[in-house]
Amino acid sequence: MMVVGAAQDWLSHSYGAIRLLLAAGPTVCRDDFGKSLFWSTYAQALQPAMMTGRPSVFDDAKWHGVGMPSDREVDGHTGSPQRFRALTRLPRLMALVRSLRQHPSDCDIAGKATALMTELLDIDWHTKDQHFIPIGPTADPEDAAFVPISLKYREGQYRLAMHCAYHWTIKIILSGLCQNVYDIGVTSPGWPRPSSLRHEELQCALRICMTIEITRQTMPYGAAQIVFPLQVAWSVFWRLSKTHLHGSPTASCAGPAAMMEYIRSRAEHFMSALKPVELKEPGLIFLAERLRGGLMRPVGTYADADNLTTNIALHKLAISVHQDAGEDP
Repeated sequence: MMVVGAAQDWLSHSYGAIRLLLAAGPTVCRDDFGKSLFWSTYAQALQPAMMTGRPSVFDDAKWHGVGMPSDREVDGHTGSPQRFRALTRLPRLMALVRSLRQHPSDCDIAGKATALMTELLDIDWHTKDQHFIPIGPTADPEDAAFVPISLKYREGQYRLAMHCAYHWTIKIILSGLCQNVYDIGVTSPGWPRPSSLRHEELQCALRICMTIEITRQTMPYGAAQIVFPLQVAWSVFWRLSKTHLHGSPTASCAGPAAMMEYIRSRAEHFMSALKPVELKEPGLIFLAERLRGGLMRPVGTYADADNLTTNIALHKLAISVHQDAGEDP
């Protein structure tokens, strides 16, 4: 219980840091300490924005000029300012796609969604470190039954592992949004074909699963950070299960149904570092639809609040962060 409480305290502190940054403004990020604080916490504001259906609190030009600390490489595993600007606009794109689903004939919404989609698809999301991560047989027999090959990060590379996991998470979300817009009947020259998007998101989901091995070594704090990527990876296999009812989509993993249960159980295990919780399929489906620009309000069997965010404390913190930023709840 002490470990769980400590992990919850860590989560509260991370949102406290966001509040401090918002209260002080970007001028506090002039020295390396302020820059380090900003680059260590900005990603924590992204998930709440997605969960609450609001733009990111850092989706503002005044934050786009924050430089990198002198001890971090711009093109290394911390990401670049260009990627940061694109990343903070992702929740805005989700809101536009949601509006477009509700008003598919609205040319103004379609134009804004298409322009922002094109902008984000044109970003080079890759970092040089991703191409030099070795792979090898998965050590744990239980994991190996589902993911035979894992990414073999070196000791001390956990931050790189989480950066890559969130990179793949963003790629999956962006792919889902693009496919959703395709389904509405809106497209633009230069966008990847739907088949290419589906292939890419499957590869990203597999790579997230191949990160589970190093995540096991970082319980409880680090493991909690992989829960959201795992939930997003689950959504890929859920969508795949509706078109591939039998067999495995690739030799690199088990079939969709088996992978869905495997990812759910691992996410539930890692989530226990914050709060004992049972992840249920209706809530995971609701989250999957929400991240593709679906409706914000649950219906029918999705109404169990614990199912929707899997962590009510996190959801309340997300709302309070936006309230501190001057937004309506």
